[in-house]
Amino acid sequence: MKRAAVLIGMLLAVSGAAVCTRGGTTDKPPQGPFGLFLSPQVFDIEDRVRIAQELGAYYFRTYPVLLPSWDGECSECQIVQDAGLHFVLTIRNTPSIDEAASPVADLDGFKRTVGEILDLYEPALVVLENEENTPSYFTGTPEQYVSELAALCEVAHSRHIPCANGGLLSGSVTWMVYFHYLDTGQTAEAKAFEERGLEPFQQKRLETPGGDQDGRKVADLTMRFLTQYKGAGADYLNIHWYVSDSQALGESVDYLSGLAGLPIVTNEIGQRNLEPSVTTALMKMVLQLRLPFAVWFSSDGRLSQALVDPDGSIRPTGEAFRSFIKSNYG
Repeated sequence: MKRAAVLIGMLLAVSGAAVCTRGGTTDKPPQGPFGLFLSPQVFDIEDRVRIAQELGAYYFRTYPVLLPSWDGECSECQIVQDAGLHFVLTIRNTPSIDEAASPVADLDGFKRTVGEILDLYEPALVVLENEENTPSYFTGTPEQYVSELAALCEVAHSRHIPCANGGLLSGSVTWMVYFHYLDTGQTAEAKAFEERGLEPFQQKRLETPGGDQDGRKVADLTMRFLTQYKGAGADYLNIHWYVSDSQALGESVDYLSGLAGLPIVTNEIGQRNLEPSVTTALMKMVLQLRLPFAVWFSSDGRLSQALVDPDGSIRPTGEAFRSFIKSNYG
């Protein structure tokens, strides 16, 4: 279909992955790392593609493919590919997007189905599950998840497609960085990160008796997941990010990339507010860090704000997003 174009995009992304930490080359991928997620509950596929093009996105994320209900069809593939957009695809083992995924029982059957999905979507990146370190999204153990990830990466690599984990919860990422500072005696850095990098609910938790232990449990569980990803064949460590402070993003990427031994990507980065300056600052940091994939989560919800109104008109944050891409990539 468009295998050659997809492979070229993938190779550019992979080449950028080797230098996605600070201190690497300053060459920018010609297409840029930015993608977009828009809610299918608000916009149909034609409108989502149109808005993605208007905002200058290169990558496109839709709802995940759910393995138990996979029917061998991709109703969105042709229009997305014809528009010159490239999927950042999530695959989940759950019958409903509202249900937590369970561990895969038949890995051979899993690999066959994943192969069929990848052949249709031809994604630039494929990830397994969503926020897998959160029980409300994945019910298995880290070891069960890693077995699935290894199987997915085996299939993806046979098709020259890079793979990653589903995306570590934003709050889990910041807990890890905060406790790293504390445990290494960097108390001033820990305090500064607490003020800039922790969400208000995390800061309040630290003020309660035993609140730090709750945070440590989250950080310890996340550690059990991410330290196994490189051995499973993952090409990237995928994190989610909703903290407004761009310096905190830089600190988190620096720490986690060294910890996991993998370059960082994010298939979900967004804002809790509607401040255009936050949009621009986070996008600048994405380029500074050389992240090869950064998919903006543009959907209104309890914990996120979209780049566009429900009628499709572009908000000031969306204008900032579009202007940043235009100024850097034309």
